[in-house]
Amino acid sequence: MNRTEALDAAKKGIRDSEVTLPRRIPLLETFADHLASDAKKLIEDEETGSKTYKYIRTGTNHYSLAFTYDWIASERERRRSSTWIHHELRPEDRPITWSLIQAMRNEGSEWPPDWNKQF
Repeated sequence: MNRTEALDAAKKGIRDSEVTLPRRIPLLETFADHLASDAKKLIEDEETGSKTYKYIRTGTNHYSLAFTYDWIASERERRRSSTWIHHELRPEDRPITWSLIQAMRNEGSEWPPDWNKQF
């Protein structure tokens, strides 16, 4: 996946409310500022006339990029897990996120999480 597609996918996740964000706290304002620091710009090749979009940085965007990488990783995990989620796996074949996936399927998650709870 190229950078533009990755940023598009992550920003779509935010727009479509596929991400649960905490209540308004100062850090969330910083996160929003970082997301807004990525501006999509139409670039035209003068020789060929082809047009493509590219993101340019207009400010600090560390959280935006970190969120984008996390979004892509979680999407890949979701796609991978959807193929085996209904099958019983041996404990040694389960991914590290097995307990969290089971919790979300069975009863949702709690905060703060009880890391000792077995599902």
